[in-house]
Amino acid sequence: MGGHSSSCCIGLQLVIEDPDLVAGLILFEPAKPSGPLREVAARTYVGHALATARQGDTATAFDVFLRGVGDDGYRDAIRDRFGEAGLAQAERESSFFFADELPAVGAWTFGPAQATQVTAPVLLLHGSETRPWFRENVEILAGMLPNARTAMLPGLNHLGPLKHPAEIASAIAQIRRRRLLTGPKSVGASERATQDPGRPRVAWTTTPMLQRMMELTTTSGIRPAISASAEAVAAPNFAALYGSSVPFAL
Repeated sequence: MGGHSSSCCIGLQLVIEDPDLVAGLILFEPAKPSGPLREVAARTYVGHALATARQGDTATAFDVFLRGVGDDGYRDAIRDRFGEAGLAQAERESSFFFADELPAVGAWTFGPAQATQVTAPVLLLHGSETRPWFRENVEILAGMLPNARTAMLPGLNHLGPLKHPAEIASAIAQIRRRRLLTGPKSVGASERATQDPGRPRVAWTTTPMLQRMMELTTTSGIRPAISASAEAVAAPNFAALYGSSVPFAL
């Protein structure tokens, strides 16, 4: 099972509550647990975005947040993949993210006690060009989990699933073939995942796992930004408009 950003939290919660459903996790730049770098940086964009959204200015909140987690080119990235209408939809529907999902992620806790319950192997990915606190998140989580490895994807940042879906899908396929989810723990020794030229298919979640995830996101407070639509479930690669909010099966 894979996830990106806040959907990594859903994946971790799922593997704790229903371990038989998940053979392993591949998590790209989890939103939590976080450390001091993230706590300092969050004041510059998370707090500002939430306050702005509460005042009804969703457009500014959207801009502040995505520049904070990604880069100044986020609008072009969304527009290139989903068009002008997709960008407008993303901005409009982000009001749910600021009202529900982001506060829920903030309230969700994951520490050493929870980490001991994650018996499945976990591969933690981060991009070489990402914000420093996402690398810190990966290091913190790798240090907690009993069976975790880390890998770096060259040239990517937190918007990697949006800007470079084929590259991430290729890396995941390569990781699966090399069986990097098995074997002894290797914390702190990042492996540079090689990339294939093709575009392997990545299967998104289907029932019963999808149903269980939707139940979990309600009962645990970690809720996706939108319900998993047929379009999201059928997406042929790692990118979907709200891919950070909906985990997927591999």
